[in-house]
Amino acid sequence: MAYPYRRATKSLGEKPMVWPKPAHLRSTIWANRMRFALAADLLRGRCRAVDSALVASHAHMTTNNKALQEACSLLEEQLTDLEKLADLHELKNKDLENELARTRSELESTRSKLSESERVSASRAAEAARAAHLADEAQEQLRLATSQLQIMRERLDNRESLVSELEGEVARAADEAAARAAALDSAARRLRDLQEEAAALRTRAHHHHAHALQLQAALADAQEEAEAAREAHAAATAWWRTRETKADATLRQQAKLIDFLQAKVEEAGRKKCSLGNKLFGRSGRRAAASPPLLRVNRELREEVERLRAKLAAANANCEANFPPTPRRDRRSDKPKKIVPSTFDLDLPEDTKDTLLIIWSDGSRERMQARFADGALELCSGQRRLRARLVSADVKNLPHNEANRAFTVRFEHCDRGDDAAIVCSTIEERSQWIKKLTPGPTAGYNPPAILQSQAEPTTALYVAPNAIAIGCSDGLHSLRGPIALECDEEGSPAGAAGVQLLAAAAGRALLRRGARLAQAALPALASVLRRAAPLHAALPLARVRLSDNTAPHILTGLPEAADGLCAAVACGRRVYLLRFDASSAEFKTARSLTVDRPPNSLLLTNQALYIAGEKPLKINLPSGALESFGIEEPIVAAAFKKHSPPKAIIQIRRKPIEILLCYAECGVFVDENGKRTRNEDPKWSSAVHGWEYVSPFLYAAGEDKVTIIYINDETYKAPPCTCDTASLTSSASECYQPEIFNFKVNEPYLLGTTTNGVIIRSKVDDEYKVIIVEGAAAFRSIGTSLESLDTFSDSKGSSSDLAQSLTDLSPHDDSKESVELTTGFLADIRQRARQLRTKQREKISPDDVIKQILTSEVGLKRTSNGRKSPAVISECETESEFESEEGTGSTKCTADVCAEMFTRQVNKCKQ
Repeated sequence: MAYPYRRATKSLGEKPMVWPKPAHLRSTIWANRMRFALAADLLRGRCRAVDSALVASHAHMTTNNKALQEACSLLEEQLTDLEKLADLHELKNKDLENELARTRSELESTRSKLSESERVSASRAAEAARAAHLADEAQEQLRLATSQLQIMRERLDNRESLVSELEGEVARAADEAAARAAALDSAARRLRDLQEEAAALRTRAHHHHAHALQLQAALADAQEEAEAAREAHAAATAWWRTRETKADATLRQQAKLIDFLQAKVEEAGRKKCSLGNKLFGRSGRRAAASPPLLRVNRELREEVERLRAKLAAANANCEANFPPTPRRDRRSDKPKKIVPSTFDLDLPEDTKDTLLIIWSDGSRERMQARFADGALELCSGQRRLRARLVSADVKNLPHNEANRAFTVRFEHCDRGDDAAIVCSTIEERSQWIKKLTPGPTAGYNPPAILQSQAEPTTALYVAPNAIAIGCSDGLHSLRGPIALECDEEGSPAGAAGVQLLAAAAGRALLRRGARLAQAALPALASVLRRAAPLHAALPLARVRLSDNTAPHILTGLPEAADGLCAAVACGRRVYLLRFDASSAEFKTARSLTVDRPPNSLLLTNQALYIAGEKPLKINLPSGALESFGIEEPIVAAAFKKHSPPKAIIQIRRKPIEILLCYAECGVFVDENGKRTRNEDPKWSSAVHGWEYVSPFLYAAGEDKVTIIYINDETYKAPPCTCDTASLTSSASECYQPEIFNFKVNEPYLLGTTTNGVIIRSKVDDEYKVIIVEGAAAFRSIGTSLESLDTFSDSKGSSSDLAQSLTDLSPHDDSKESVELTTGFLADIRQRARQLRTKQREKISPDDVIKQILTSEVGLKRTSNGRKSPAVISECETESEFESEEGTGSTKCTADVCAEMFTRQVNKCKQ
């Protein structure tokens, strides 16, 4: 039924229209219907908002549904594709099954054919065996022919290679000959030019030398005349000053006498007494002074003025022809009268022992001096100073004071540490220097060649009077500092220190700062001999390397004329240098890289040895880098423990023998790395430097330098082959080296000389450079090289040397010591030759008999232990063997010989 209050086409914005009441309805029913319609209309209005929200949600869900439908459609399409693929795979499987069936059928047919073929092959086996036999024979013949052909081809290849090598060598030789010819031509031209220049220089030098000799002779004469004139001048000056002083004193006394007499005369005139008669023999008033006194006074004044004018003229004209000072002959029994006058030249007793001190700032002061406790004591009032002698020479003083002065160093002085002391005479200076110079100490005490506040780092020995010492502040000689002049501009700041020095091919190589430079060795020797006032300077030329790393090891061959002559280590890089005489430069011939920065380099004419992580060797000039001595157990164990060698030292040249120095021991090897000595030298872990100067090995430790004497028999003890009942032991003392310990504070090896090493030590805050010589060190305890080379008995052993040292220097603060050797030295040295014979595996009875009969027999011991003999001398006599009866021996010499002879013969028969 339609609603009575609105139309079906009613819009939402229109108001409801009420229809009239139908006539067939009652009013109550119509009212109810109207109420229900109004309520429904209200409900519809409320639901419209809900419908709008539902419509929006429905639209969103519709959008999502469409997206899901699209995804489902895509999945359905993929599923369709997968079903198609599955259908294709099923078709392929069916095809494969059909193919497998066909293959099985073919296999059956093939099996049948195979059985038939086997039957055919069985029939043909006999024929194949016969053919194989024939083929083997043919193959053998072919092999023989092929081998012969291969041999011929190898011979032909060898001949061709030899021909090619010979052709290459001929070409190289031709090139080298051409280069040498060109070099010889240029060298000849250069030599002719140099000869002409040398001839001219020689002529000029001869003239200059002759002129210099004349000038030197004239200078010597002039110096003698000047010295004589100076002495005469000083003596005459003193004599004239004495006369002037005495004349002044006489004048003053005369003036005082005149004044006194004048006062007396005036007083007598006033008193009118007869003093004039008493004094002058007549009466009356006298004048102011008597004419004789005035005349004498005037003459004395004129003489003084004349002497003063003459002295002033002589001083102005520097004349030295004064008359000699008259010598007074005083009587010995008459004491000298000392007049307490300020003009007396004879100083009082309290001023005779004074010295003039010239401080570093130029100020001068005179103080009382005396010698006490080995030092110079100076006092002035309440101030007291102690000083010790530094040098007998002084600087920056005139000649007349320099020859009477010396340099001292004060203890705890606020005006400076060093000062010059000027004495009154040369004899007094000599006496003071003699007093202040410390006396010779017992034992070995080499003198210092340089004392410096700067730290010395290296040294190069050129000649006995020419030693270059590189310090942190530059290069020094035995006479003073040397200025280094680099040929390049822009030298880096702080490059004044010289850290490395070496000689190579007649040149001197040095590291200055981080750069390597070189100079001529004769020029360096000339500069080292110059005195300090001449301001010696050395021109340098830079050595160019491809690495900018500062070199830390430098070594060279001084005697090398051409070829490789120097080796430089810059970090892990090692350079081999050769000297080009045409350009006067060092050029890099070869460079290589090692596993770690090397600790040491050893350059010989045949090879270069490098102390890297393990010992390395390079055969010169173009060998490969290879391990060296790694087959030795000690070297291999050190390499496994990552303990690199500290130094590589050459002991001998012919045959070559090398010492590999490790932290606590060393190994003697030859040029192939094979051991040359049975025993190894041992030292403490504090040793940090090694050098060898024949025949001594120097090892620098923390507080001493150990000097080891090494000869042909040192460290060559044979292996032990004897039992406890043997008459001797393999640990023979004759194979142990003689050792000398030179005690010094913080030693460091700087370089080598012809007879020793140059070391530095530190005393307080000052460094001291000394030369230690092994022969002189052993000679200081009464041992020479001849005595070290001979096998002596126990009286000449190192024990007695140490005893003699103790007798010579009983003090405990000696700087040397000899390591004591114990044991039965005479018996061991006597039986050392018999140990060598025991090492031989095959020996004839005749040799045994000859050895026993010609060798001396030692002491017979009754127990397995060792017993010291009562007396051992150089040659054992029968009286000594008779004395052995009291030491436990029950057999005489003949019984011992017979027993040993029988034992050896039985061994040989077995």
